[in-house]
Amino acid sequence: MKYDYEFSDDENSELGPLKQEWPFGGEGRSKDVPVPEGGKCQTISKLLPRADRQAGEYSFGGRADTLPIVPGLVVKDVGPVSVPLTEEEATNLIGKSKKSPFGHKFETKLDENVRNSWQLEPDQVEINNPQWHTGIEEITATIAARLGYEGVPLSCQLYKMLIYGQGGHFVKHQDTEKEDGMIATLVVQLSSLHEGGDLVIYRGGEALVSDNRVLLLGLVEPPGGSEPSQRGKSLFLSLLLLREQPK
Repeated sequence: MKYDYEFSDDENSELGPLKQEWPFGGEGRSKDVPVPEGGKCQTISKLLPRADRQAGEYSFGGRADTLPIVPGLVVKDVGPVSVPLTEEEATNLIGKSKKSPFGHKFETKLDENVRNSWQLEPDQVEINNPQWHTGIEEITATIAARLGYEGVPLSCQLYKMLIYGQGGHFVKHQDTEKEDGMIATLVVQLSSLHEGGDLVIYRGGEALVSDNRVLLLGLVEPPGGSEPSQRGKSLFLSLLLLREQPK
């Protein structure tokens, strides 16, 4: 603790004796306000008031016109997959899929009352349309700016391909970190013939239905989910937005 002047006897009597050691070193009286020393502390102090203005957004959605309608999907042991899905293709995909689990505390569980969908792993899925990869790069740059990561190297990698059939849904939940450096989940709904199954974001306890083709969910807030699908099959790609890790 650094003082800019010497205290008089009267001030010392009023403030009382030195009673404690302040955090980061130094001693102070009970009514003292600690002022950190050093250039780094002063820099942090100046940056903190700007946090709200530069924090970016936690979630948002859009049509993602940079992505082609046809991604060029090829699934292992199934072959090329057209969008929208035909019933035959949906049946073939589900035959190569597993039921989607969900995380609860430190466990991974299966419960169709909580989550009812099928998933394929990224090593089962290829996306062969070059325009898709170019579009994802453009979206990643947009996301970086809107999340407050402008100038920070980010990458986007496929996490799961999800299939929702009639009654398929995912109850309200908070997204969690799935890989080191993960900052958000990017959900892309491919062209599908279905009714219901809308993506939902919850803000302040209010459910906001999203009719966007692309939805970005941050790790901090808000929670998200999907409403029950009424008819048909819908196909989603779940991608992780990652900070590039130093080598």
